[in-house]
This record gives sequence, structure tokens and C-alpha cells, in this order.
Amino acid sequence: MEKDQFVQKLKNYPVITFIGPLYQKGPENFDHPHIFVDRGAVFREEFKQKAQEGYWDLSVGDGDSFPHELDLKLNPHKDFSDLSFALSLLPSGLKELHLRGFLGGRRDHELINLGEVHHALLNNISKAVVSFDDKILAKREILEVNINGTFSLVVFQETEIKMEGDLKYPLPNFTSLKPFSSHGLSNIGNGLVKINSPGPYFIFLP
Repeated sequence: MEKDQFVQKLKNYPVITFIGPLYQKGPENFDHPHIFVDRGAVFREEFKQKAQEGYWDLSVGDGDSFPHELDLKLNPHKDFSDLSFALSLLPSGLKELHLRGFLGGRRDHELINLGEVHHALLNNISKAVVSFDDKILAKREILEVNINGTFSLVVFQETEIKMEGDLKYPLPNFTSLKPFSSHGLSNIGNGLVKINSPGPYFIFLP
């Protein structure tokens, strides 16, 4: 199957989950498409056994950590990651993207995974909210989320942030934050928090 066929098949789904190599079993919904990224494909048969109406799956990668058949096999000498390619398949109308198994392991891999999501939010999935193992949320524009405890907000490029609601350190007016600034470090949420920004931002949850 070619990339264009994958894109066409995915375009009508508002929710998609990626399964990565560091996936750990947890609460899952099996009623929407799942994409298994390279070694994440080792979990594919397990998911098929729990499939519900609306579930279908596909696998992508260069095979460097999964020596079996993949639906879309990439050149191992490419200059982009398997996750980067998988993100490029996603439709512009996507509402939710769940990434499971992309945190932990090598720190450089983890940082690059966050960076690839940043780029995707600037491009083809600009309306989506992205969740990394329910530990990190990524979004642009408006996000309303219940937060109870200490959290941090990080941006990868300078952008303006407005943050209101039940939190200790609000930003009632749009305020410029620089990349990786400590300005968003260690806030405290006590309920519903509303965030708005023209650019992508990441929320590290309690």
C-alpha cells in the first residue's frame, strides 16, 4: 500500500492512536484506527484480539527494530524518523492523537519525538490535541483541561501564551514565552485550566 492510500483511509477518523516501541499496557479504547510504528508492531496481534467496531490498524517503519513484515516499509537509510513519517500520514481534520510508547528510553529519542509533534502541529494536525501516555499534552490554540497538582508549560519556539482558570500563576494577558523558558515551570492547577496560544505548546502533567 502506498502513502497516498494510507492518507485517504485515515482522513475521516477524528481519533487515532500510535503505538511505539516502549508501549506499556494500560487503559485503551479499541474503537478507532491504530498505527504501529516499527517495533511497536510487536503489540499488533494483541490489539487485534481486542478490536471493537471502528478498529483497524496498519504498521509503518524501516524495520531496523522489527524484522518482520510491515504494511509500509521505509528505506532504512532515510533522513527522518519512523514517527515523523507516521505523523505525515495524519489528516488535517484530526481531533485527538494518542501516542503510547514514545516516552522513556533514550533521552535524545524522547526529545526528538516531542519536536516532531511540534512540527506536525504547525502543519497537518493543527487542530489536534496530542497526548503522550497521558503524561504530556501538546496543542495549539485553545485547550481546556482539568489539572490538579504541579504542571509545567513548555514551548519549542517563541510564542504568546494566555493561561486562565483554577491555577496559582495565571497569564491573564497574552505573554511572550521563549523556547524552553522557565517562565512556564512548576505552576499549580486546582481544577479547570484554559490555555490559548497561536503556536504549539506542551503541558507536562502531574
